[in-house]
Amino acid sequence: MKTYLMLAIICCGMTIFAASNQPTRQTLRELKIEQKKVAKKMYDLRKKLIKEDPALAKLHAKIMELHKEMALKLESKKSMRIMIDKAVQIDQQVKDLEKKLPPETEEE
Repeated sequence: MKTYLMLAIICCGMTIFAASNQPTRQTLRELKIEQKKVAKKMYDLRKKLIKEDPALAKLHAKIMELHKEMALKLESKKSMRIMIDKAVQIDQQVKDLEKKLPPETEEE
């Protein structure tokens, strides 16, 4: 009998402990908000540092030029053009559906 009582107490304690450690939707929302704030601050800091440091500005300009060159070469490939066209079609379908459907709420 004592053994069953001890097991029941332990199980209740573990259940309460597990329930108290469960993440809540509120906690998740708060973390997502904080995540966005930190990402924005990092982006702003990167921009500031690139503006202030000539070496970083020069490197950034080179990277952007290479990125542009690569994008042009990729987009000239037929297979990539097909995928781009498909993406544009899907984007348009999404926009059309969004106009027809009511906006989602936070909790959905």
